[in-house]
Amino acid sequence: YDNVRVEDLSSAPVPVEVTVVADGSTVTEGSGSATYTVSRTGDTSEALEVAYVVVGGATAGADYEAPSGTVMFEAGSSTASIEIPILDDDLGEGPEELIVFLEGNPSAYDLRDLIMATVEIIDDGDVPTVSMVATDPHMYERMIDDTGTLTFTLPAPAPSDLNLQLTVTGSAVNGTDFTRI
Repeated sequence: YDNVRVEDLSSAPVPVEVTVVADGSTVTEGSGSATYTVSRTGDTSEALEVAYVVVGGATAGADYEAPSGTVMFEAGSSTASIEIPILDDDLGEGPEELIVFLEGNPSAYDLRDLIMATVEIIDDGDVPTVSMVATDPHMYERMIDDTGTLTFTLPAPAPSDLNLQLTVTGSAVNGTDFTRI
């Protein structure tokens, strides 16, 4: 029962392993691209195509140009770049994540650590636009419990708390016809 088998693996090919990192943690709207570096170790003698998906809170077509979903390593190269152009929308909004996930292909390469990388898109200072609708615009003076309802809406989450200043105009008198909120 003392059998030991020794195999020489020095001539066996080293499996190709692929990882991704973001070249920066943030990018401002309209100021360029989010750049990700995809690296491979092991045999680099042949070209290699790696698939990826983009997820996160950012929206393709509004916050960034939708990428192809594949990155190509040239033969002999150990790195390749994914460049995702960042768009400038007119919305005042908070930071949005742009996450690149590598997709596996066990017949061509292995995924281990660093299979995703995140860049945060920072708003370029647009002021949030608030819309208001009178969802119950009719009130009657003699019906004391009858109230009007105004609904305020933002097209995207605001980057911070908002204070709205309302001005009431018209012939109605505060304290007689209505109570100011």
